[in-house]
Amino acid sequence: MRLFFIVFFILIIIAPFGAIADECIEGDCVNGYGTLLTTTGQKFIGNFKDGLRHGDGVFLLPGGRKIVGVWKDNEIVEGTYTMPDGTKYVGQWKYRERNGQGDLTYSDGRRYIGEFKSDQRHGKGTLFFPDGRKYVGDFKFGERTGQGTMTYPDGKKVSGEFKNGKFVGAE
Repeated sequence: MRLFFIVFFILIIIAPFGAIADECIEGDCVNGYGTLLTTTGQKFIGNFKDGLRHGDGVFLLPGGRKIVGVWKDNEIVEGTYTMPDGTKYVGQWKYRERNGQGDLTYSDGRRYIGEFKSDQRHGKGTLFFPDGRKYVGDFKFGERTGQGTMTYPDGKKVSGEFKNGKFVGAE
């Protein structure tokens, strides 16, 4: 264990500090337009203010994920997040999570339009299913929970209380 700390200490002193920091590889990453490569392999191409992502930009993440949007003081505030499987979110962000109004299309064809909190469907919203069903109502922590109405392709409607995604009773 002691050898580990000695080797670690030597590496910290010998390693060039530039090798362990994010790097501006093109343009002006302080007050202008540039390309920033992070130590974790992420790449941000866009506007900077006082060394922070600020304004329009594209954030390329490992695994083929991408965010195109607007940043303020290094935080995404509004934008489109696309995943390789086709899942796509367009909407508001806060604390690097989906928060506020948004439109989320899943790779399986479902689509949710409504409120988000802490990266989950939470609040009022509408969930469309590929088979033609539609739920309009309350969501809590990602699930249909609270008052809502499920409409079926044949026109039939069920309204009342939902819990954990399931209808539990009429009002």
